[in-house]
Amino acid sequence: MKSPRFARAAVVVSIATIALTGCSAGAASYAILDRAPQPSDDTPASLPDYASENMDLSTARYVGEHDGTKLWLGEGKDTSTVCLLAYPDDESWLIGCGSEGEVDGTEVGRFRFQPDGDPAPEGGTEISANVFAFRQI
Repeated sequence: MKSPRFARAAVVVSIATIALTGCSAGAASYAILDRAPQPSDDTPASLPDYASENMDLSTARYVGEHDGTKLWLGEGKDTSTVCLLAYPDDESWLIGCGSEGEVDGTEVGRFRFQPDGDPAPEGGTEISANVFAFRQI
C-alpha cells in the first residue's frame, strides 16, 4: 500500500501538470517563429544596440515588405510577447511588442501583427499570415 505522503505528492504533480498545460494551450501562436532561420531573416546590421531592448533579434523572421518598409517578426524579451520590426531605413525604424498589436509611424507606415488563425483585419493588406499593412491617412 502506498503511503499518504506519496499519494499527496502525486496529486500535487498532477495538478501542476494540468495547470501548466492549460497555460501553454492558450498562448498565442506564430508558426513563422518556429521555422529554422534563413539568411533573409537577418535584421539590418545598422540597427543600434538598444533595438534589442524589447525584441530578441536572433529570433527575427523576415515576413515581407510593403511600400519600401521591410518587416520582421521575432520573440519579445518579455514572456509570451512577439515583436514586429518595421524598417524603411536606418533612421526611421520602429519596433512594437505584445501578444498582438500595431506599429504605426509616419515614416514607417501602419502595420498590425496577430496570431495564427485570427481573421484578417478589415482594410488590411496581407503581408504574411500574421502581418497586415494599412493605408496611412
